[in-house]
Amino acid sequence: MLEILAILSSLGYTVFYLLEWWWCWPLAMVGSSIYFYLCRKANLKGESWLQLFYVGFAVYGWISPNNSFQDPNWNWKEHSYFAIGTIVLWQALAYVLKQRKSALPQVDSFVLAFALAGTVLQILFIELNWYYFILVNLVCIYTYWNRGMKKSIVLYLVYFGLSVYGIIQ
Repeated sequence: MLEILAILSSLGYTVFYLLEWWWCWPLAMVGSSIYFYLCRKANLKGESWLQLFYVGFAVYGWISPNNSFQDPNWNWKEHSYFAIGTIVLWQALAYVLKQRKSALPQVDSFVLAFALAGTVLQILFIELNWYYFILVNLVCIYTYWNRGMKKSIVLYLVYFGLSVYGIIQ
């Protein structure tokens, strides 16, 4: 039941974000808080950390005075640096998660690094965030299948579709 509540809150957040509705942020806080607990229980340390970051990002999005859904322009050089930084973060986190005995350190760190990067881009309203989330959503399908959170696979299939929609919108 808890996993279903997390799924519904998370879907509500994503749909409301796509519709540019302010109520997306409280839903993100609820869904991420529940997923924090579920990921801890599944020994996905990186993803549980990610959920805490999501709660913080949602609070920021909710109270931010610049919550206007604008798309600032970044040039390709800035995007390249950002992507390289994300890859470096991924490998650094993989090392940390391996030391902390995470169930899937490489996969868990990939999701953590690329989801954080995508979320930063999303909070800054940079539309390239959807490309990061396409990768994250595909990897999460594997991760949740592997860790027995099979209901959440449906969420990440929907997320994948919404990420594609976010690109073509």
